[in-house]
Amino acid sequence: FATGVLVTTYDATAVAQLSRGEHENLDPHSEAGFWVAHGLEAIVPLTLGGEASSGKVLGLLLLGGKRDGRRLDDEDLAMLQTLANQISVAIESANAFAEIQRLNEGLERTVAERTAELERALDELKQMQGQLIETETQAVLGRVVAGIVHEVNTPLGGLRSGADTLAKVIDRVQPVLAAEAKDSPTSEQRRALRALSRGRDLTELLEQSGERIGAVLGSLQRFVSLDEAEVKPHDLRQGLEDVLTLLGPRLPSTISVE
Repeated sequence: FATGVLVTTYDATAVAQLSRGEHENLDPHSEAGFWVAHGLEAIVPLTLGGEASSGKVLGLLLLGGKRDGRRLDDEDLAMLQTLANQISVAIESANAFAEIQRLNEGLERTVAERTAELERALDELKQMQGQLIETETQAVLGRVVAGIVHEVNTPLGGLRSGADTLAKVIDRVQPVLAAEAKDSPTSEQRRALRALSRGRDLTELLEQSGERIGAVLGSLQRFVSLDEAEVKPHDLRQGLEDVLTLLGPRLPSTISVE
């Protein structure tokens, strides 16, 4: 049946033998015996594409004899060929539909997998973006703090030096003036002594302010790790002290830090 041609018992060479009713003597492995053994009258190849002899054979349509006992005529054979063509198209359509469904399911799985991968990539991108922004923010903060420290250190040094010089001057002048005004100080001497006393208090305040500013600058500098290695030893106590230096003034008086 590789040729795809419709075959009937009337094509067999043993038609004459069958017509004489010699069924008992038929060899079941012979051509005539095959038809009788299976009760077949016609075998119609189900082909698809091109001519019957060159088309793809999808299967076989097996038919027994007609109910009225008559042989298959040309009209019957033409109808069978048409039916076989329709069955072939239906089988191929069913196979194509199954293949399309299989491909569609595979495509849906592929789309779902790609979507999941894209979602994971998007989440990773968002995390990387957040880390990049945070890193850049820290870098900008470091540069700003470095600029502040540089700009403030110079006048802070002048403030400390001036306060120290003023304190030394007051410490030298105050005893001399006090000795001169010991017995009967004049009003001008009393005013001068009070001014020196207030000036000494002011220098102490300036010194304390300078120390406070220096501590804050040092804490800021260490907090942003300026000019330090990426991996380095860290003093936990110093870190806590730096945080308290920066946030200490904002703590309520009801909070005590030990």
